[in-house]
Amino acid sequence: AAPAAEAVEYHVVDFGKYFLRRSEYMPKFGQLPTDDLDKRWEDLYDFGISSIPRWQADKLENKTEAIPGTEDYLIELDMFHQLHCLDMVRKALYPDRYEGWKRNPDGTVDIKDTNFHHWEHCIDGLRQAIQCTGDISPLRHRINGINGILAPDLAARHTCRNFTKIKEWAKERQ
Repeated sequence: AAPAAEAVEYHVVDFGKYFLRRSEYMPKFGQLPTDDLDKRWEDLYDFGISSIPRWQADKLENKTEAIPGTEDYLIELDMFHQLHCLDMVRKALYPDRYEGWKRNPDGTVDIKDTNFHHWEHCIDGLRQAIQCTGDISPLRHRINGINGILAPDLAARHTCRNFTKIKEWAKERQ
């Protein structure tokens, strides 16, 4: 049983057309991310691990450890780990701004480096999360006004869990 299930509420969200337009989590077109953008991303997930009481920990399928000397147990909601991973992959797109790309003496990327392994872990974790949640919201297809090609319209309506409520639940249990 997921302790945060009590925080789950659903609501309808219209996703934007963020292929040509920019969301608040994207840099300005043709520019590198800024410190402000990095802060927006970090605010999505970087606030600590939550603690739950023993009675909730006892119901977990994946057992966790108690904080030594207490009856509180530590958990991290996977959603926040997934956002951390997505942020890591985002940063990998901008090697001129963020460190991480290790190179071999011949200039090729060192795919045995720990950062590279971290990115691979993140990509596969995100793949699993997408397959697990299986968003079945239909994307309609329309004639694209720019090139006249039939293409998916990314501005679609989705039924989503309320992210703010789940984040509040986790922060209250830091």
